[in-house]
Amino acid sequence: MTDEKGFSLLEVALLLLIGGILAVPLMEAYNRYVIERTQSKTYTAGSTIQSAMTEFYELHERYPCPAIPGLALGDPLHGLEQCPGRDMDGDGTPMPALAMEACSNGFCRTSGRDANGDLVHDGVLIGTIPYVSLGIPYNEALDGWKRRFTFAVTESMTDSATFLPDRGSIMVWKSDGSTPLAYGDPVNSANPKDKGGQATAHFVYFSNGENGRGAYTIEGQRVGDACDNSVFTAAEIAAASKSYNELENCDNDYEFTTDLQAYSTQDGYDYYDDIFYYQSGLPSGGTWNYSGTLEDVFTSFGGNLGIGTPDPQYAVDVNGNIRAASRTRTGSYCDETGNNCMPAATIGGSGISCGGSVPMAGVELNNSVCEVELPPGLISGECNANEYVTGIDGTGAVICEPII
Repeated sequence: MTDEKGFSLLEVALLLLIGGILAVPLMEAYNRYVIERTQSKTYTAGSTIQSAMTEFYELHERYPCPAIPGLALGDPLHGLEQCPGRDMDGDGTPMPALAMEACSNGFCRTSGRDANGDLVHDGVLIGTIPYVSLGIPYNEALDGWKRRFTFAVTESMTDSATFLPDRGSIMVWKSDGSTPLAYGDPVNSANPKDKGGQATAHFVYFSNGENGRGAYTIEGQRVGDACDNSVFTAAEIAAASKSYNELENCDNDYEFTTDLQAYSTQDGYDYYDDIFYYQSGLPSGGTWNYSGTLEDVFTSFGGNLGIGTPDPQYAVDVNGNIRAASRTRTGSYCDETGNNCMPAATIGGSGISCGGSVPMAGVELNNSVCEVELPPGLISGECNANEYVTGIDGTGAVICEPII
């Protein structure tokens, strides 16, 4: 006969209880890890998009139009910018015109603030990030939840002919009712939409967060709850701590909400988990811009350019030698302190001379150094073409050197 022993029900229950207690903090830590990893992926994608938007602006002197959200991956227009009434893909067929306050396949056109100062509400285009037009692989333009970023842009700023750098049509609110933007020149109206568009947002883009409210998948499917504040009772809205919530970001109008300080995943009116980006001035992440026929390059970062020095003190500060194969042009030459300057015309033009047959031996203090006039006949000879006089030898003959 064998003596077999096992665990009693009480012992099993205690083991399960202890295991559960130990698992709770582990699960919480894992959940935090998943959230942080997902958000980190979203921030990385957001930075990638920002850099691409800056490069697009520098090359085209405009912003791209949104892509159509409702297209499935594999559609020829998937991820390509689409502007109502314009042919953006070069196939000879323009995108159909879209009336104001209308949507088609998730792509919307709505009236925003006055962007060009003509007292007419200008258009805002809403769709998703045109990753193909921006040159971004689609998997690098998705947020951490594998959804597409929503993108809204001032319509007049998608055409270089109508682009005005200090005016946008998009309004951005913080949850407390304030705004990180400026109204510009207000008119006699309490409606923010009727105020001047100066210093408002040029464009916005954002991840719709964990709940995905209003977002589109890469396959063109809309996800998340309805974007309608009517689902909340008047009492719920009155008890809320916010004046604006994330529903502003998916109701297809010109107003949007950003507020990282008000991040909340508590169910109700106050819920906000969007990761939001906005552009209220010209993109500054890039360094070089193009002009004219794209053959001219200029920089507009507003600071000094250092070559060989990390602390440039002048518009162009070079620590080293400068070589010019042809000509350099300047008004004057100065010492390192900016003093003791010599006009370029002094040595390159007809600014100084000794007059008559008096020889000039040099230049000093911005003036000619003249020697005593020699009697006629003591100096003989002349330089050939493409030569210049460098001196006089002991016999009185001129010394010539070729012009290089």
